[in-house]
Amino acid sequence: EERRMMRGIQDLGGQMLARIPGLEPDREILRLHNVHAVPDGPLPLESAVLRVAIAYDRLEAGGKTRHDAVEVLRSRDPMYDSEVLDVLEAYGPASLIDKLERAVSVSELASGMVLTRDITGTDGSLLLGTGHQLNDVIIERLRNLAERRIIRQMVLVAMLDDTPAAAS
Repeated sequence: EERRMMRGIQDLGGQMLARIPGLEPDREILRLHNVHAVPDGPLPLESAVLRVAIAYDRLEAGGKTRHDAVEVLRSRDPMYDSEVLDVLEAYGPASLIDKLERAVSVSELASGMVLTRDITGTDGSLLLGTGHQLNDVIIERLRNLAERRIIRQMVLVAMLDDTPAAAS
């Protein structure tokens, strides 16, 4: 039921764009990018890029490195345009998972660090997603949650160059 509802979001987006004059090309891009259907033929570049971007993002959020995510998408041929995958693999942004990653305690978190794995509550609920850059307010909330044992004490983060803890 949830998958059916999620697929309906594409239709909703198309309906919203249909009401705005001049966005007909964008509506067609949205319609054709559907990541759940094998394309009948070559897609317009914009739709092919959007399709790859959405699928890649899901894989990376699930913990795949850029290389592994691209390999998964290649294995689903002809779902994803091979030329778009070539460009992503060669020039795409480095995956957070590809960067130096380390486990740190909540007490060691510093502003500017980036989560490389979701933070979930002890009940399994998603509290903060992969890729989120930490700031002082978020860190304080995470410390409060850790003290109350609502989250684990250790989290996985990427160390950015300007992060104070990265120098240590």
